[in-house]
Amino acid sequence: MPVYYGTKSRWRAIGWAFVSGVAEPIGGLLGLAVLAGNNMSPIAFAIMFGFVAGMMVYISVRELLPTALRYAPEDKAVTGCCILGMAVMGSSLLLFQVQG
Repeated sequence: MPVYYGTKSRWRAIGWAFVSGVAEPIGGLLGLAVLAGNNMSPIAFAIMFGFVAGMMVYISVRELLPTALRYAPEDKAVTGCCILGMAVMGSSLLLFQVQG
């Protein structure tokens, strides 16, 4: 919708939505092609997961949290919900470790 409202072009909005939607399957197929038949070492997987985790943390801290605070300048719910989300994730990780 932002592309449509910004450009007033339905086809441009549809085109960008298509590009956005097809990027993940293409990335998955490229990943499958790279990993198929290769026995990657655990350290290679650890490096890849660490890299992706770093990107997710960067996006959360640099983009999502400031945007949430911009929409709620009084900060009545943003910080509490952020801490609650961290607590839920930490608890679930702890439960998965205890479970086995």
